[in-house]
Amino acid sequence: MLFLGKTTRSSCMRAMTTEKRKKQKGQALVEIGLALPVLCLLLLGVIKCGTAFNNWITLTEAVRIGGRTLSVNRFNNPDGCTLATTALQSAAATLPNGNTITPTYNFTGNGGSSCSNLIAGDSGIVTATYPCDLTIFGINFAPSCTLSSQITERIE
Repeated sequence: MLFLGKTTRSSCMRAMTTEKRKKQKGQALVEIGLALPVLCLLLLGVIKCGTAFNNWITLTEAVRIGGRTLSVNRFNNPDGCTLATTALQSAAATLPNGNTITPTYNFTGNGGSSCSNLIAGDSGIVTATYPCDLTIFGINFAPSCTLSSQITERIE
């Protein structure tokens, strides 16, 4: 049965649904516009922290290699620290400006107190620092951030 001039219930519902869709057309765009900057900032923060952690692992490994080189090469070089510094800097070559890392050396024990006077049984302490960069969109979130690593090796 067909009613002319009158609307049926289904066509009335369709008209209401279409009207609601027209009002909500830009809602998703507004939601993405509000959420996307926050999500991008979080993602970049995770990437920057991951990079800093990777740099710390590289620095720690380089200090370990430098300490081990100092420990086992006391007779190969009159100044054992020179060889250890070269080994440390080459191990840290993957860091940006890693070849500029200058380690510090301290010695404890019975005899040697300098790089040219290494005595077996003493302990050599190798320490190195590296600046970390946590800058996102020109804002440095940790301006005094410095990565540091230290190892104590027995001179052989």
